[in-house]
Amino acid sequence: MIDFTVGDVSGSQTLTDNDHIYPGHINELRTAINTVNTQIVNVKNYGATGDAVTDDTVAIQAAITANAGNYLFFPPGYYLISSPLIATSTTCVNFKGVGTPSSIYSHGDHAMLQFDTSVGDIYYADVDGLNFYNDCSGVRTSAIGINVQGTGNFYRYKFRNNHFRGTYTGIMIQALSGGWGEFSNMIWDNVGGNSNEYGIFWKPTNGGQAIYNNLRIMVSATGTGIVMQTNFGDFTITGCIFAGGTQCILLDGGAALYKNNFSITGNKFDETTKPVNVINCSAFRILGNSYCGGLTHAVTVDSDCTDYVIDEGGTNHMEGTRQTGTMGVGSSNGEATFG
Repeated sequence: MIDFTVGDVSGSQTLTDNDHIYPGHINELRTAINTVNTQIVNVKNYGATGDAVTDDTVAIQAAITANAGNYLFFPPGYYLISSPLIATSTTCVNFKGVGTPSSIYSHGDHAMLQFDTSVGDIYYADVDGLNFYNDCSGVRTSAIGINVQGTGNFYRYKFRNNHFRGTYTGIMIQALSGGWGEFSNMIWDNVGGNSNEYGIFWKPTNGGQAIYNNLRIMVSATGTGIVMQTNFGDFTITGCIFAGGTQCILLDGGAALYKNNFSITGNKFDETTKPVNVINCSAFRILGNSYCGGLTHAVTVDSDCTDYVIDEGGTNHMEGTRQTGTMGVGSSNGEATFG
């Protein structure tokens, strides 16, 4: 039996009489172990406790600052913080947990994990398997799970397998650009409890592309599941479940130049006033969705929308006609409501 321990990585290998070990193999093994060890760093190595009582802000921030290019691992625990954890282009931007048991926890009305692009553009950020839990009392206006801001770009990021509870906004992106993002396999559980709350609020200055897949977003009666404003396009929202809120999806192109080429397919909308609301957009498809629960209209598009296709949905299928043109196919002019 050969045992090895390097940093946080340990293991063993049983050798038989037929095995041969050469110096080159030992060196390769040592290199592999060291590579793993430098890529995944335990926050507890920097003094974080995860006991839900000790303020772990300073310890976790020290780990973030010292580990550019590495993954920061949060073992199961409640990591209490009292101010935002800040990640920039010169720090760690990759965070890994084991799901809901790995919780970043706060009592305060502030962002929890904040990416600041003002220092420089951030590429390939990855937040995977963390629970963002906020139990701030009273009205919340700044309790954001993941907040992306600043004057730089935020590119090719992944937010996946995370859980948001009690946040005013689960994920907010307001950097210069937010291109090629992935939002997948995440849960929002009764986001916040006050008006104008959001599951995802997406408003980069110069827009970008995104994929939304297999999300479960439940908001309170006055909230909105996904909001996309200004420049956006070339994105998909598919396989998601939305519950509650005044709107599940709000897409507001406004005066932006880039607000087209997107699809909303195969989603379920339940117990909401207005599942999909599209304003001043073009070249989009809303197909194969299911709408349930006493809706006034399943899909609303305003008079500035052009070149779109909307099919019949599921339980509350679309039965209306457009003011101009054929039901479900829009060209221009006239507000349309379906369902």
